Amino acid sequence: MQLTGYRVARECVVEARRFLFEVFGRRILVEATDGGWTAFDTGGDGKRRPAHIVIPPHLDGPGIAAYLDDLFHEHATPEHPAVRML
Repeated sequence: MQLTGYRVARECVVEARRFLFEVFGRRILVEATDGGWTAFDTGGDGKRRPAHIVIPPHLDGPGIAAYLDDLFHEHATPEHPAVRML
């Protein structure tokens, strides 16, 4: 299927509604909701549970990564020295 220029342009302006981060070894999925963002811990089996992290609604993907880094930097290890967007 070939995309027209309109479709490509339209897809480029769609905001991401979901981000997956590795937060010092912990995988956290952040999804947009009506009121802002909801965070989930994710497992290797595809299941998820509430992460109980409050994320300010005005943040975007890189802003969420920086925020998570600020919250959890004490958990940094040589194997997991930073927050990564996956």
